[in-house]
Amino acid sequence: MEHTFKITISADAHHSWQGVLQTESGVCSFNSELELLQKMATQVDAGEPDCSDWKKDACIDNTSL
Repeated sequence: MEHTFKITISADAHHSWQGVLQTESGVCSFNSELELLQKMATQVDAGEPDCSDWKKDACIDNTSL
Protein backbone atom coordinates (compact mmCIF):
# COMPACT_ATOMS: atom_id res chain seq x y z
CA MET A 1 0.00 0.00 0.00
CA GLU A 2 1.25 3.46 -0.86
CA HIS A 3 1.07 6.38 1.58
CA THR A 4 1.46 10.04 0.69
CA PHE A 5 2.38 12.64 3.28
CA LYS A 6 2.43 16.41 3.00
CA ILE A 7 4.66 17.97 5.66
CA THR A 8 4.63 21.66 6.47
CA ILE A 9 7.44 22.82 8.74
CA SER A 10 6.40 26.07 10.37
CA ALA A 11 9.15 26.50 12.99
CA ASP A 12 12.45 25.10 14.19
CA ALA A 13 12.51 26.06 17.87
CA HIS A 14 14.98 24.33 20.19
CA HIS A 15 16.80 22.75 17.22
CA SER A 16 13.72 20.69 16.36
CA TRP A 17 11.01 20.98 13.72
CA GLN A 18 7.41 21.90 14.48
CA GLY A 19 4.66 21.78 11.91
CA VAL A 20 1.77 19.90 10.37
CA LEU A 21 1.53 16.41 8.88
CA GLN A 22 -1.25 16.00 6.34
CA THR A 23 -2.46 12.69 4.91
CA GLU A 24 -5.62 11.49 3.26
CA SER A 25 -6.80 10.58 6.80
CA GLY A 26 -6.54 14.12 8.10
CA VAL A 27 -4.16 16.63 9.61
CA CYS A 28 -2.07 16.42 12.77
CA SER A 29 0.48 18.77 14.29
CA PHE A 30 3.91 17.63 15.47
CA ASN A 31 6.42 19.22 17.85
CA SER A 32 9.63 17.37 16.92
CA GLU A 33 11.18 15.25 14.19
CA LEU A 34 10.77 12.16 16.37
CA GLU A 35 7.05 12.83 16.87
CA LEU A 36 6.68 13.35 13.10
CA LEU A 37 8.39 10.03 12.34
CA GLN A 38 6.32 8.21 14.97
CA LYS A 39 3.06 9.51 13.47
CA MET A 40 4.19 8.60 9.97
CA ALA A 41 5.26 5.10 11.06
CA THR A 42 1.95 4.51 12.83
CA GLN A 43 0.06 5.58 9.73
CA VAL A 44 2.09 3.22 7.53
CA ASP A 45 2.10 0.24 9.94
CA ALA A 46 -1.51 0.32 11.10
CA GLY A 47 -3.11 2.32 8.34
CA GLU A 48 -4.74 4.42 11.06
CA PRO A 49 -3.36 7.42 12.92
CA ASP A 50 -2.92 7.03 16.67
CA CYS A 51 -3.28 10.74 17.24
CA SER A 52 -6.41 12.05 18.89
CA ASP A 53 -5.87 15.54 17.48
CA TRP A 54 -6.10 14.49 13.81
CA LYS A 55 -8.62 16.77 12.15
CA LYS A 56 -10.66 16.27 9.04
CA ASP A 57 -11.16 19.75 7.72
CA ALA A 58 -13.26 20.55 4.67
CA CYS A 59 -11.07 23.60 4.10
CA ILE A 60 -7.97 21.49 3.52
CA ASP A 61 -7.27 20.52 -0.04
CA ASN A 62 -6.50 16.79 0.11
CA THR A 63 -6.46 16.55 -3.68
CA SER A 64 -2.84 17.71 -3.71
CA LEU A 65 -1.75 14.62 -1.78
